[in-house]
Amino acid sequence: MMPEGLKNAEIKGLWDRASDMAALPGKCSPGGGDSESGGAGEEVMNQLLETFGSDSTKIALLDTGYCRKGRHGLGLITSSNKLHEACQKILKKEEDTFKNQRFQFLHYLVRLGYSTEFVEDYVERGLMPRIIKETYVNFLALLNKIRHKDMGSDEAWEDSEAYVILQVHSENLLDIRTNSNSKKMLLLQNYIYLRDARKKDFGSNTITEKNIGRVDKMNQKLQRELESLRAAKGRGGREPTKDKDKEGDSTLKKCSQCKSRTLHTALKLEHNKTVCPLAGHAGSWAKVAAEQVATAVLANKERPVGDIIKEVSDNWPKKS
Repeated sequence: MMPEGLKNAEIKGLWDRASDMAALPGKCSPGGGDSESGGAGEEVMNQLLETFGSDSTKIALLDTGYCRKGRHGLGLITSSNKLHEACQKILKKEEDTFKNQRFQFLHYLVRLGYSTEFVEDYVERGLMPRIIKETYVNFLALLNKIRHKDMGSDEAWEDSEAYVILQVHSENLLDIRTNSNSKKMLLLQNYIYLRDARKKDFGSNTITEKNIGRVDKMNQKLQRELESLRAAKGRGGREPTKDKDKEGDSTLKKCSQCKSRTLHTALKLEHNKTVCPLAGHAGSWAKVAAEQVATAVLANKERPVGDIIKEVSDNWPKKS
């Protein structure tokens, strides 16, 4: 994992110069650099190259605040827009991030006596640099997974599945960060966590449980909204109770054909003309005959309503 011949303190120094991929994209300072990760770019490269002539083996951009909560990359994502911005920034910073790490390693190891050729080869093929690269790939895959869930959702951010996935992994990575007693421990645990999480497509029992709770919460919210809507509309479209029917509640709908709530209630029909059993008769006759039909229906609910209507019609007094 490490170049041969390094002492324990020197191994620690090399780990301290490795890039913390789970801190990306970092917070941008007013000057345009990355105030959390140290930044990169041409100015940084020139500064690093100038230090090669120095007797100091330390470097100005050494990361010493790896355990701070402010370095928590996922903690910077607080909305759908922030999520998409983070993905774009991480992709843009990829080249500069690895350039920065390369120069950190090159400066440090050359000062310890290793050749430039050896260091260049180590940066490309060494186990520790490959772990850092894999961490970057897996961290970006996590963000893309969350972004994919967000793009296919019309839910509010904090009600979405994307938010649940982000929160679970964010909490786990923050625990790793705040409890790591060295930069080496942080980077290795980040690598292991993201590697294993990706194998499970970034799912877990905790995410499943939280999603079940999220759906239940949404259903409860929808139920409350439906109840509020029904209350606002009164009792329209619902079957009236007997007590209200006896009281002659004026808020109940009436069929425009027969005007009889009793008949429609007895037959368990909605109060509109399209289902009225007297719809085929003249409206004037239907209005006066409806109560007689309703009385016969209530007296014998097994008898077909069509037969009752025919009997009432046949026995109806004929005009002289």
